[in-house]
Amino acid sequence: ASLIYTLLIKSDLMRFTNTLAAALLIAASSAADAATDEQYLRRFNAYEPRLGEYSGNEATEIKAARGSRGELKTPRRRGPTRDVAGVRPKINPNREDGKYHDWRDYDADMYGGKDPYAECVYPQDTEHLDTPDYQALSAICKDELIWTKVLQDTRRERFYTGYEFTSLFDQDMNLTYDVVTDTMPKDRLKKTHPVGTMSKIEVIPHPDQPYTGMFKGVKHGMMRISDTTKTTPTVQKTNPGFGIKFLRDGMTSANILAMFHFDGQSSWNFFKNRWTTILREPNNECARRTIGKHLATVTDHIGGTSVMEVAEYDQFGNKEAEPHWPFQIEFEAYDVYGWTDEYQNDFQDQLKVIPMNTVMFKILAFDEPPELGGEEKLIGWIVSRSDQIDSFWGDTTLFFKHARMDDDIQFRPHYFDWLQFWPNGKFNETPLIDPAPMQKCPFQFLFDKVGLI
Repeated sequence: ASLIYTLLIKSDLMRFTNTLAAALLIAASSAADAATDEQYLRRFNAYEPRLGEYSGNEATEIKAARGSRGELKTPRRRGPTRDVAGVRPKINPNREDGKYHDWRDYDADMYGGKDPYAECVYPQDTEHLDTPDYQALSAICKDELIWTKVLQDTRRERFYTGYEFTSLFDQDMNLTYDVVTDTMPKDRLKKTHPVGTMSKIEVIPHPDQPYTGMFKGVKHGMMRISDTTKTTPTVQKTNPGFGIKFLRDGMTSANILAMFHFDGQSSWNFFKNRWTTILREPNNECARRTIGKHLATVTDHIGGTSVMEVAEYDQFGNKEAEPHWPFQIEFEAYDVYGWTDEYQNDFQDQLKVIPMNTVMFKILAFDEPPELGGEEKLIGWIVSRSDQIDSFWGDTTLFFKHARMDDDIQFRPHYFDWLQFWPNGKFNETPLIDPAPMQKCPFQFLFDKVGLI
């Protein structure tokens, strides 16, 4: 019995030792990978932020400098309600700080003392960024033209509420998917995601990433992080996401849209959760009966946006002979800034603590649907190449074209089986159902409008 007991003890000790060794090996491998990634990124003048470098007080200091929204019970300050259908907000050039908020303020010798934009010849029409002359520009010239407009007006657009969303449901949603432009299509107003923060970005590809086109790297890009609808400090809920625009030489841009979830998150920390290109349908019954049905007028897969176009051409405008793109992309932010679930400050002020040349997001791709066994793979990083700034032009005029998953299905039919198919009808074909849902959403006014409330 004593011998058996001794053998059992030794066996358990050996299993523990093997388990510990395996854990230490995995930890060491992860640490080595992290160190390798850090060294790799530094070759591109990109720096991963670390937990502890930021106390969380930086955003508070910015808040003190620009003024507070007041007590937590004070809602966001807004102007009087007005009908804005068909009215494009006017840009008011008012930036007086004399800064470019990019490399020119921090590393003037970045291009060897030369002006990289000196040879840019801009078209006569620079208000509509969809003309052949504009598309013919190089990516770096488009980058400068867009950034010049971003810098013009430091104001923030306001959030819309209630009946102000009427024109959203009167607009043709196909414009969002079918119009090829970098400025808002005619008769299209940005009613959701109206308030955001702009920055220049670069995409640094992972050396082992397998995809084509702009997945191989993007030198000149724009990113706008925004909240979807109006928020109130007393309610612990936000709905963050972003649009990113990849600029290409001599042709149209490519765009990626990502959010956390249609229903938002119970946190004020914008970097708490991953953002994805394929959302689950909203659970909120009010949203399902309103905006869900409106999105369904243009696609049966309302939560999915395709990234196929990103893979078809590279940043130099070269067409890929055999494009290869992932089914889905997720973006994991570096949540190291001390932001909490509770309201601390407006997200625009929090984002302003992020320095230029900071790695902001890891890019993780699924080659196949996760339900089909697709596994995530790190394929790159999004790096800030400017300050994070307020821009009224960015809020009201910059446009990010969406792409339907229906396009992917034509080439990869098996995707259809792994995407949610909208079952609740289309807004322009089926009436609102009586009674109105108990759950509320920003589009509740539609039930009031037809007398169901």
